[in-house]
Amino acid sequence: MRAVEAPHDMQAVDQALRLLAVWAQDTHSPLPPLYALQLSEDAIQLFLESPMTLPAPFVATLEDEMVWAIAYEDITDLPRVPSAPYPALVTLGRDVNDVQMLVDLERLGSLNLQGPDDLRTAVLRSIALDLATSQWGTSLQVTLVGFGQEMPDAIGQSRLRYVDDTDTLLR
Repeated sequence: MRAVEAPHDMQAVDQALRLLAVWAQDTHSPLPPLYALQLSEDAIQLFLESPMTLPAPFVATLEDEMVWAIAYEDITDLPRVPSAPYPALVTLGRDVNDVQMLVDLERLGSLNLQGPDDLRTAVLRSIALDLATSQWGTSLQVTLVGFGQEMPDAIGQSRLRYVDDTDTLLR
């Protein structure tokens, strides 16, 4: 799965978002309210929940300052490595233009999946696997409730666990 999604793009996403974290720390600014991003062939586009001015090398692609881009070639080395600013960022798939889309589940709060049970379960498994293996989600503990019992053992991932129901989870 990681090979198909182009891991060099994921490394670039991680580096670009950590650049924002360094900027926010250094300027005492809040992190941008990111809810989604797109990975094109030459750039990463960030979609913000509200307007905000971002530092160079990020460039506003709309006048309202709600969509920003950074070219892969403009991503610089970090002066230090901060914590990942968006640990719940997950891949949802590709849009109508065949561009990879990621969303920040922490910002969204919830997703409504519709369709046949087997497809919904497949999407949930994919999201869980993405969260449990992403380089920016190292602080996350992903709990599968009522599905995917075999996944923690199958992938050998300590960040992934299974419980039968929400009562067990809450206890």
